[in-house]
Amino acid sequence: MYPPVILFVSRVCLEDTTIMGQFFPAGTNIVVPTWHIHYDPDLWPEPFKFDPERFTEGLNTGHSAAYLPFGLGPRVCIGKKFALLEIKMALCKLIRKYRIMQCEETQDPLKLVTPAIVINPEKGISIKFEHR
Repeated sequence: MYPPVILFVSRVCLEDTTIMGQFFPAGTNIVVPTWHIHYDPDLWPEPFKFDPERFTEGLNTGHSAAYLPFGLGPRVCIGKKFALLEIKMALCKLIRKYRIMQCEETQDPLKLVTPAIVINPEKGISIKFEHR
């Protein structure tokens, strides 16, 4: 849930539209603030807690637009499947060879800062790799 940048998905209304009683005239730019959706406590219990189990099939929010790391719909990132496969393979290789441990220097929970558009941990992240 830590995107590398603060991402805003935007679309332009092609025709006058009313959504949940709110009128949007044609030409209106609609911005979806993904950071805020990813940390909405109504969608994610304890949103700032590191909890990878929340993404286990059957345990998630049940809302298809609650987590948008690659966008959604017909304009979803074309590299999504490749990126997910690539990270799974890399993690498998790391976990098989090493025991990964958090160092005492790493803040827990992480405090994030946004000096520009890129999101960074305030004091970095330190981890140890120990051969199995």
